[in-house]
Amino acid sequence: MCEEAMVSELKIENAAEFLALADLYEANQLRAAAKQFTVTHFYGVKKSDGWKKLQSEKPQLAEEVIDELAELTRQLI
Repeated sequence: MCEEAMVSELKIENAAEFLALADLYEANQLRAAAKQFTVTHFYGVKKSDGWKKLQSEKPQLAEEVIDELAELTRQLI
């Protein structure tokens, strides 16, 4: 499946896995889209098995998402 097709398939259930895969394979378009999707839908994504796996196997990616959420929150205050 190509990057554009994977971007169109982003869902709460697979966003964290797609983020990890995109990071692994340096698929920058998918990585950016998956990260933005995860930030936008964080409440749902954080309940997924993929998020739990991302936190344990790629904590730097989970931290990037949380940092982006923190920055958005800071901008709103």
